[in-house]
Amino acid sequence: MRDTESIRELLKNSRIRSKEQIDSLYADTSISFGELNERMTEFILARFMLDRTECEGVDFQKLSELSLAKTLKISPELVKEFDTARSCAGATSATAKKVLLYMSVQKALGIELAAEKTPKVHTFEEFSMLVWNGMKESAVWRPKLQNIE
Repeated sequence: MRDTESIRELLKNSRIRSKEQIDSLYADTSISFGELNERMTEFILARFMLDRTECEGVDFQKLSELSLAKTLKISPELVKEFDTARSCAGATSATAKKVLLYMSVQKALGIELAAEKTPKVHTFEEFSMLVWNGMKESAVWRPKLQNIE
């Protein structure tokens, strides 16, 4: 396990990096889907304390497990086995981490993500499309979005 100071620094950097991505979206006057996808990818990587090389070829559903494995310094294969933080409803830490990610995006952008579509997200691009669609429904974001139908 990492020492407390190291974990604090990781969490601080995670918050700073993810906030920068959200702040840049608010600062933009015009946002393309490609730009949103890039910023959401960076936001997720920051929140999960990962970098792109660690995520190549990884299904979005597995990102929270990969993040937990990195933080705990154990192999990703062992995360499920050692994930004892299950609620009475059977939710694992990895599941809770993913739900918290969705909630943080909704709160940061003031949008609502289509709940029925969140379990079907398998790529960063699919996640970004979920966010894009939520932004299209927002009076704040809709005028900033490029090429919306």
